[in-house]
Amino acid sequence: MTVRVLSHVGGDMAERIQQAVPEVDVIVIPTDRDLDDGVEGEVLFTIAWGTPNMENTLAHGVRWAHTMAV
Repeated sequence: MTVRVLSHVGGDMAERIQQAVPEVDVIVIPTDRDLDDGVEGEVLFTIAWGTPNMENTLAHGVRWAHTMAV
């Protein structure tokens, strides 16, 4: 079973997650606008200070939110 991870963190970090855990599908999403219809994920990997679209993002199937920390 593939787990979809919605990620507010893109670039190298998203690539590293995908390589370390090949069973997940990392989908980089915007931080400043609502997600498109049909974008769904069970996990959200986000930044600690939140984003303007947090409420909308959580409504896209997210069951677990994880924040990036130091």
